Amino acid sequence: MTIRKLRIFLSHPADMAFYANEASRMVAVSNPRWERDHKANVSVETFRDIASNFDASGVQNATNRYFKDRYDIYLGLMGSKLGTPTSQFASGTVEEYRIAVQSMQNGGKVSALLFGFCEVPINPYLIDADELKKAKEFRDEMSRNQLSFTWSKSEDFFGTVSDQIDKVVAEVSKDPKWMVKGGIRYK
Repeated sequence: MTIRKLRIFLSHPADMAFYANEASRMVAVSNPRWERDHKANVSVETFRDIASNFDASGVQNATNRYFKDRYDIYLGLMGSKLGTPTSQFASGTVEEYRIAVQSMQNGGKVSALLFGFCEVPINPYLIDADELKKAKEFRDEMSRNQLSFTWSKSEDFFGTVSDQIDKVVAEVSKDPKWMVKGGIRYK
């Protein structure tokens, strides 16, 4: 049997860690179905999967080097915070998204872009107005490009992200360039 090995790079600011863990859990739960229906095995990695002793800018550089040409699907998540600025971009998440777009436009490995925005209500006293403004500006850009999805209840996230990834896995797995004998694609 030929299995298509697909890798998701899950990019998010720190406040989205719960949802990043849920997305990883959703992929683990869905993999048996994807293997059966689409002959695809999907894995998820985040910047937290690479060991680092760097400061914030060093972590971003290590992340960019590690993930260069290593993933097929970019999945970004954002809530009320844009994230930590890098030397070149408003946040690491924005930088990682821009790199994914560039890879896709230049015929690189990235085949699909997904970006989800959390609309779950939070305590207004915990909101940083400047961070919210930056996140909203980025979200407005994504909405204009029709590259985003949203969820408004924590309990809806699992199903929402599952629907988004299901569509991408079905589409990407049809492409013959992802076919690998024996199911091993990465070393």
